[in-house]
Amino acid sequence: MRNFIFAALVGTLFIALSACQKGAGKGIKIGEMGSLVIHTTGKSPKVDYYNMVSLNVDTRIGDSLVSSTTRDYGGPREMFIPEKDTTKGAPPLPSMMEAILMMSLGDSATFTEMLDSAQMKQVETSFGKHDHVTYTIKVEKIVDRAGVEARQKEMEAIPAMVQQTIDDYKAGKLKDKLQKTETGLEYVIHEKGTGAQIKMGDVIPTNYHGALLADGKVFDSSYRRGQPADFQVGGMIPGFNEGMMLLTKGSKATLFIPWKLAYGEKGTGEGGPIGPKQDLVFYLHVE
Repeated sequence: MRNFIFAALVGTLFIALSACQKGAGKGIKIGEMGSLVIHTTGKSPKVDYYNMVSLNVDTRIGDSLVSSTTRDYGGPREMFIPEKDTTKGAPPLPSMMEAILMMSLGDSATFTEMLDSAQMKQVETSFGKHDHVTYTIKVEKIVDRAGVEARQKEMEAIPAMVQQTIDDYKAGKLKDKLQKTETGLEYVIHEKGTGAQIKMGDVIPTNYHGALLADGKVFDSSYRRGQPADFQVGGMIPGFNEGMMLLTKGSKATLFIPWKLAYGEKGTGEGGPIGPKQDLVFYLHVE
């Protein structure tokens, strides 16, 4: 059920939309299936196309809190608003995105969306019979077009940067930047975040780029997919778990994980991307 609700958040429910004029405390009709009420008016800037928006969202069916970015993810989640498609016959944006485009930085609002018959069948019986979902939304941060483009350039530069870090590590050029723990994990903090210390059990949205230390071959990268992954500290390989807990939220770091703290003597198995006794390198940007 939680996956269904989060899918609605990121925009997989495609519903025809139309909007009325925005006004604090006034209902804004969105097509025939939704309405938005803005309770607290924020300030400039306004959410726009080609923005990355950080949102805190509570999702409710009836009186039940189904999901919460604060409860389930430790803080706001990002949503990318794509470029406006002016092509004739282009599908409308998902209703959630249309609602968020009516909001500004700091706005708090309630968005109610009716469920069609197919969606109602996905609602677990424990929630009872309900025909709508209610989202309480707050816009915490907006990354504008220039910021999004800067992020894109950074993402494109990550592979070369990671390879250079590997080369410097092998050549002994990292010197005082390189730190080592008692377990044998080595790491470099490129940028210390200003957020809270990461601890066991936290679910942390993380952009990462993983490569083999031996030859720099990339085996996995969230940057290639264009979105961070949610990692629960304690549920990953030992070196990754340990490395995450050395960081504060917002940090950028590179972990050098010896094979004993990674996938061990067997690697990821026959045909897998990581062979036996492979030392790994992870570049991390934790949110």
